[in-house]
Formats: sequence, C-alpha cells, structure tokens
Amino acid sequence: MPKTDKYYMKKNYLFVLFMAVTSCSFLTVKREVSSAAKNNRIYYFDASTLENESVQMKEFDLNTQLTDLKNSAEQFVSHVAEIKSKKNDEQALSKTKQFVEGENQQKPYNSFDVSDKGLYLGSKKILALISEVDSKPENRDINYYQITQIARAFYQKYTKPQKDEYEILLLPITLLKLESHPKVQADNPFATQESAPEISREFVSEEGEAQIPNLYSYKGVAFESGNCVYSKAKTGYGVHAGFQIKCGDTGFKIKFGNETYSGPFNSRIYSSLGYKVPTINYSEGLHIKYDRRIFTEFNQRAVLTRKIKLVGQKVFEAGNQQKHDPFGNIRKFIMKDKSEMSVTDTKAKLLNDASGEFNSEFEKDIESVVFGPATLTLKDSDNSVELGPWQADELNYGQFKEVRALMVLSAWVGNFDVRKDNLAVYIENPKTKNAKIRMGFADAGSGLGKATFGLSKITSSEANDMVWEVSQVYKNNSDETQGKDRIELSGLMNIETNKTFENLNLSDAQWMLQKICRLPKENIKQALVASGMSSAEVVLVTEKLIFRRNKMLKDFDASKELQSQCYTPADKKINYDPNTDGLVRVTNSAGEFVTAPARGYKVQKGVLTSN
Repeated sequence: MPKTDKYYMKKNYLFVLFMAVTSCSFLTVKREVSSAAKNNRIYYFDASTLENESVQMKEFDLNTQLTDLKNSAEQFVSHVAEIKSKKNDEQALSKTKQFVEGENQQKPYNSFDVSDKGLYLGSKKILALISEVDSKPENRDINYYQITQIARAFYQKYTKPQKDEYEILLLPITLLKLESHPKVQADNPFATQESAPEISREFVSEEGEAQIPNLYSYKGVAFESGNCVYSKAKTGYGVHAGFQIKCGDTGFKIKFGNETYSGPFNSRIYSSLGYKVPTINYSEGLHIKYDRRIFTEFNQRAVLTRKIKLVGQKVFEAGNQQKHDPFGNIRKFIMKDKSEMSVTDTKAKLLNDASGEFNSEFEKDIESVVFGPATLTLKDSDNSVELGPWQADELNYGQFKEVRALMVLSAWVGNFDVRKDNLAVYIENPKTKNAKIRMGFADAGSGLGKATFGLSKITSSEANDMVWEVSQVYKNNSDETQGKDRIELSGLMNIETNKTFENLNLSDAQWMLQKICRLPKENIKQALVASGMSSAEVVLVTEKLIFRRNKMLKDFDASKELQSQCYTPADKKINYDPNTDGLVRVTNSAGEFVTAPARGYKVQKGVLTSN
C-alpha cells in the first residue's frame, strides 16, 4: 500500500531533528550558482597577468568583446607553447607557484598549473569556435554556448570542490533538502523546453545507441602487472587513498576503498548507455616496483575543511581527510631473490619502531609490492582530455533530458555522489579539426550499496546494503482515495542538491528506463563479473538490479510493449550456493568463459552470507 505524505513528513522531521542535534559535518550541498556564465558573459584568463603570481580571470561579453577574448586566448596559447618549448629549461619550470584570482576563487582551491593540458587544448577549441562565428553565422548561438561551457569549466576548476561553510541556524533546512528524494512528475515545465541536438549529443553520444557490447571486455585495458612503477601522489580532494602509476606507456590512477566493485561496474554501464565516464577496471594482485614514496606520500590528498558558523562566527571546524595505513592495502612483498615476505615481517624490518625511519639497506632487497583489491582508472589520453568540472544547475542544463534523467540511472545503480567535483567537461580528439566537447563524469564510482542517508552510513560495493526497490508511488493527500499520485526515487539521496536533479518529468524517467532496458541480464552479469565480485555477490546484485528495474516499469507507467520486452523474473528470496549450484561464469568478447570466484560466500533467502 502506498505511504502517505503524513507518514513521509513525520519520517523527514525525525531525521532532520536528529541530524541537526548531532551537527553532521560530512554533508555537501549545492554552492551558489554564479551569474558569470549567463547572458553570454564569461570569465577567461587575463593574458596580461600570466606571468604574475596571481593570474586574473577577466569578464568578457561575447556579444561585444569577442575580439578581446580571441586576443586573450591567442596570447594564452602562445604563452603555453613557449613554456613547453623550454621544458628542459630548469629555470622556466621552477616558476613561482601561481594562483587564480576571481569571484569565489580562494586559496588553496585556486592553484594554477600553466602546463595543464586541458587549459591549452580547451583554449585552442575556443579559438576554433570563435573562427566559426563569422564563417558559419547560423551556428553562432551554439558556438557561443560551447565557448561558455569551456570557459565555465576553467572557472569551476579554481573554485571550492564542495560547499565548506554552513550556518547552524539553517542546518535543519539544509538537511531537509538533502534528505529529500528526487521526484518524478507528469507536468514538469523543464520537459517542454526545446533543447539543441548539438548540445544533447555532448551528454549522450550517438555510439551509445549502437548494440550493447560485451560488458566483461568493454573498457578493458591490457597491461603487464610486473611492468608498473610509482608515478606520483594523489593530491586532489577525494577521501579514498591512492596514487598514480605507469604500466609501460599507460598511466593509471590506482584507488583503494569501498568503490572497488561499483567503479568498474558503473564505468561499463554508463559508457554502454552513451555517457562519458572514465575507464575504470578492477585489479587484484597488482605488482608495483618498490618505491619509498608509496608509503611517504600515501596521505598527500588535499584537505577540505568544513566550518559550522553561528550568525557568521565559527563554532566548529573539521577536515575531511582520513589518514590511511599505506600497508593496509598490501598483500605481500616480493624480494630481489624472488622470495615472498609478509606485510607484517616486511614492515618490521623496513621501519624503525622508534624513529619511523626507513632501513635503506633492507630496501635494496625489495623487488616489488603486491596490492590487494583496487581500481585502476585510465588517465587522460591523446584522444580525451579533461577541461574542468560542470554543475547540473548551470547554463540551462536543466532543459536537457539527458541531464535530468541521470537521477533515474543513479537510483538504479545507487550512485549517490553526482556532484560538481565528480562531473567533467572533456575535449575528444582535441588535436583534430573536429574536436568535440563531451559532458560527462570525472568519477562515477559510488554505488551498489546504501544510497540514502539516515542513522546508518551510505555505502558502496555492499550487496546486502542494496535495497530491492528504488522507486515508490505516493499519494499527495492523506486520503489515499483522492489526490494525484507522485513518484519518488525513494532509494536515492544525492549528496549535492540542485533543481535540475530534484524534479524529473515522467517522460525523462521513461526515456532512461528504455535505455536501461537495453541491458539484458547477461550484460549485467558480465559487468558485475568484470567488477571483481564473487559469484554469490554477482547473483544477488543481478537479482536486485532486475527487481529494481521491474518495479520502475510499473511505477513509471511503461508501455506494454516495453514491459513485455524488458520484464525479467526476479526473486527477493533467492538462494544460491556455489558449492552446489556452480560458480557464475560469463563469456568475454572472444567467446571465452570467465568465472567469478567463490570467496566463501553464498545467498540465503536474498541475503549474502558466509559459508
């Protein structure tokens, strides 16, 4: 029976009361949208300040200052080219650390790196778009819009990744907004706005309409594990530990933590539906050549400090960085004589208990470090370069169903972390004449766990934490015989609230559901096996994803044709034991069988348990 508004509001009130009393500091909400990118007014670098310690961002009106913008972009490109030509000149490379100055840009979030490939290639794309304004006047509005997209990505690159100040008197309101679920309506005014197909294709590629590939092999990147070396520390604002490595000529970001399964799974699902996401693969037993920096630089991630204020005065402050033990993700060490040594024994010999100093003589005997479960994210390639972040409630992105409907996909997989810092603007094939702008994700790793806030934490890669239903029909009146039904994505609370994601049109939900329905059960299993899950986890998560989709078919009033094509039986009380039922296996793109491990798990009445 549908739950009433009275029940729902009571639940909200209790949650907000509890959260306000405990003053949770981990929350992130929408930051104010600047008006800088509206009415064809943008921010771009003031070329005259590129040599200064503080690089200024200057406002340009595309209607009246297009020539000025062109001159600034040309000077920027020339400046970067000159720096690149002196890459072997130590004096040129040891410049004073620079920062960007402008509205909402403050240290340490505004650190500037002139060698950033995205700034150079994005600026060249701005120049290409400007050159088309006169040659193809019919594309003027699209060109202006795309110039603004690039400039806005540059601007957002130097602002806070998340909101970091909260007024305690407004916390209950903030928490109430955060705790609300995205709503699906039949008469959302956003859906009546026309959207340019040229921009729509930036969000969902035409390739996404092709036949779904084999999702085990899709996005797989081959490399030799024994050929991997440490590159540099992770210095961004993420909470997960990790660092950068190179395996031959291929660069990766290795990440540890609770997105081990969900990252590789989401990467395959989102990409197969046409969205731009990083290539993420599961790794276990990765060998990396020993390097002391693996341990000394393990916790170099930047700290986002959050402040709670009372009438503008700080009353509480906390940083978001968690210190991780660099030895905690290591499985074993390989010595030069090819023998193996445990983590405990190696640590005892490697570090002096009293001083914490490294035993340099013992280090000479270590060949490589073998890591446990982790994810490897492919870094920028020559074919795709990240420019900076974007926000869903900027630049009229709310008029595109490809953006609004993301919450339906997020609810299905449990991705609660669709926010500015995880969204990215890309340039594809940047060195060609037809370089394209793509709007996508910098990180789509959260999911396959608990995606709603409450007394227990949100989680990723936890099969038992996944709820069976993520959509729910409610009555707008306490009298269930009256009032208009509304639909909510009850299994999702996105940690950055914005109007674009708060309200979806029913047609948006139906459109996304059609895309999700293109994935047969076998494809879902392929993606889950590729994510590194055990056989029992694959069985349970597959069943839950199918059950969720079946419920959406009913709640979103899908057509009879789609229901008949998409509906697949799913059992909430499923039982599975790999010892008697056999291990789960799927085929790769070569037609070979790949088996998911047992790891001592089974499923009893819809719950993952240990043998």
